[in-house]
Amino acid sequence: AKIRAYLDEIPLTSGVGETSLEDIDLSLLQEVEIFKGPTASVYGAGLGGLIHLKSLNNEVNKPSSIFTQMQVGSFGLLRNVTTLNLSGDKARLDVNYNRTHSDGWRENSEYDRESITLLGKINLGWLDYSTPTIFANYTRVKGFIPSSLNRTDFENNPERAAFIWKNINGFEEYDKVLAGLSHEQSFSNSFSNTTSLFTTWRDAYEPRPFGILDERSLALGGRTRFDYSLYNQWKFSLGGELFSEKYDWQNYQLDDDVNKDTLLQNNLERRFYYNVFAEAEWRRDQWTLNAGVNVNQTNYSLDDRFVRDGNDLSGDYNFDVIISPRIGIVYRPKPELNIYGTVSHGFSPPTLEETLTPSGAINPDIQPEQGWNFEIGSRGVNIWKWMSYEITFYTMQVRDLLVARRTDIGQFVGVNAGKTVHNGMEAYLAYEFFEPRNLRLFVGYTFADYKFDDFVNGDNDFSGNRLTGTSPHIVSAGLDFSEVRTGLYGNLTFQFTDAIPVNDANSIYSDAYKLFTSKIGWRKALGTKWNLDIFAGVNNIFDETYASMLQINALGTNPRYFYPGMPRNFYGGAMLQFRL
Repeated sequence: AKIRAYLDEIPLTSGVGETSLEDIDLSLLQEVEIFKGPTASVYGAGLGGLIHLKSLNNEVNKPSSIFTQMQVGSFGLLRNVTTLNLSGDKARLDVNYNRTHSDGWRENSEYDRESITLLGKINLGWLDYSTPTIFANYTRVKGFIPSSLNRTDFENNPERAAFIWKNINGFEEYDKVLAGLSHEQSFSNSFSNTTSLFTTWRDAYEPRPFGILDERSLALGGRTRFDYSLYNQWKFSLGGELFSEKYDWQNYQLDDDVNKDTLLQNNLERRFYYNVFAEAEWRRDQWTLNAGVNVNQTNYSLDDRFVRDGNDLSGDYNFDVIISPRIGIVYRPKPELNIYGTVSHGFSPPTLEETLTPSGAINPDIQPEQGWNFEIGSRGVNIWKWMSYEITFYTMQVRDLLVARRTDIGQFVGVNAGKTVHNGMEAYLAYEFFEPRNLRLFVGYTFADYKFDDFVNGDNDFSGNRLTGTSPHIVSAGLDFSEVRTGLYGNLTFQFTDAIPVNDANSIYSDAYKLFTSKIGWRKALGTKWNLDIFAGVNNIFDETYASMLQINALGTNPRYFYPGMPRNFYGGAMLQFRL
């Protein structure tokens, strides 16, 4: 939640602001853009930022090819990716198939994912440039759920599954289709339009200790954007996006054989939002000024179709229109160096479930969380030909931050946490050695001083406490090398994550941890038609015990806060490519 994501022009974020990235296999991607904070007005104004995934660059009139990659590893890991690229003078089609299987290192953690993707592009040649693109992806997943552990089991038996999940062999399985059709039309060298239509369908089934969740969703939408440039100094963008989603779900009591028994809930949710956005950019000499605005309205409705309990919880929830402006300025004293500053507004709506009271009725007092972000920084690329850096200072003031308040096992309600203050600094430095720069050393550091400024929940005053689930210090560092003549390449990376508070009272913390990973490989062109890549690696080299994820504000006399991260594990594989 709170972070929006797009694959090209197709939103991956649901109508309630939740994003699942794992359905998009990395083999499909050419590039990933990260927008930190509410800075991407043309893709909404998500408070937590934006992840923009860009699919493989399937340009027409490129050589056709086929490649396959096989990878094996610890705990029964088996992964295969095969891609066929067919290209002509004015068209290109990519077909990607991938399958991943793992026995899992914990009890009840077997995982299977299989998907096939079609990506096609045609150059019609109308006017200056006309290119329709089609994307279609089908994914099937079944993953068993070991769930979180209490501290004793986490420290002594991390491979154990939570008893209530192991007892029923709990899992989630789903089929999902993601499809989109986009068209890019250039009317002249300075004026163009990109329009897309998209749909997402999902059918899921999840046996849980507290009931079987049977759910189906269908989303439809479209977006269009016009871009215009003037005198090589001005750039303008104007557009909009519509999104509508129907989410149909039932909750059943389990029988002795973990099958559906008594119907407990039967609901139909409808989610709708629109975004209207505009951006303008002015460049002159060493200065760039950029301003944008995003206008959003989000609506939810709940149709309670479970009438046997005599309590109809149906209702509508319409949020006010939210206007999120942004302005940024960049000064470039040298081509390789810039200094910048931005001021931006963002928001994150609650999920429909977060708007419900413990009895299931819609709570009209729940509000979207909103905040202003202020940041200044500087970036340098290839300074003195061998060094790059980035440093940013920021503060984000958030009101009505949404915090999950658990009321029972598997049940929670949303609570607006008054005000929070997010002060921080990020720094990054990379140093390249030798010609042609085949050895690179890098280090990054994040300081996050996030606190509840004003948060009173019942009789508890958490004001001044650290924001739950955030680490104040994160360090990442590594060494990359590649040697063109021999084809050898590899890396060694390090990550440190400081202790994290797991409850609002800050009375319990997860432990700090350090992770080391390494990979080595050899790639070589075999003649003019074949490419070969052989690789091997190890994760968590020193077998550190750590929590890869946390269950915030868990309940119970022995609460299960911790999701154990994987122990030391190995992998290896090969990739073979043939140009047709």
